[in-house]
Amino acid sequence: MADETTTDAPTVESINAEIDRLTGDLIESQGKHADTLATLEKGRAKAEIGDLLKMADAVRDASTGVAKAETAITVAERGLERIEWESKTAALREVLTPIGSGVRDAINAVLDTFKSFNVTGLVVTVGNIGQPDMETSVKPTGPDIPKPPAGVKRGGGGGKRASHQVSENGNVMSPREYVAAHADESTDIIRAYLGGDTSHKVNLTHEAERIAKKLGHQFS
Repeated sequence: MADETTTDAPTVESINAEIDRLTGDLIESQGKHADTLATLEKGRAKAEIGDLLKMADAVRDASTGVAKAETAITVAERGLERIEWESKTAALREVLTPIGSGVRDAINAVLDTFKSFNVTGLVVTVGNIGQPDMETSVKPTGPDIPKPPAGVKRGGGGGKRASHQVSENGNVMSPREYVAAHADESTDIIRAYLGGDTSHKVNLTHEAERIAKKLGHQFS
């Protein structure tokens, strides 16, 4: 029975050592290439045809050595980039895997409903992660998904969205006014938004409701 040998997986250290070695090979190959070119240039006027052909072959071989060394370095550098990428994304993969499993379990729990509508996929979108107005959207895809009648928005009638207000000691304010009045209870992003920085999407209504609950004011 033949002995089985295992090769250690490459590491950042081993690949860097390989790149150093290959860089030395490249420098040596470049030196040989320069030498053979110089020799060919000197022999052009006096050398016999046969000698010139040998010199040209030497130049070609040296050029091939340079190309091989450069290719080997490129391959090693890509391996290094992959290892570094895998290391950096390991923490993300660790938390994303259970999220994916949770979605799969939730889908399996409602398969009968999905089958009745011939749902073939889901588009899950989460926005403003970590913010008070974090939003989660789950949209089914498939040939039999019901489409709303013309002029009707998804999720309900097409009427005007109800406005909200906050009452504080008899003083009634809009969500924006209330959040601005209690900016010290809000996040840096929302304070920046109130100051004119609109680079982030915020939901002042949700933020007003959160602050009102915290401070014991009436949100309606």
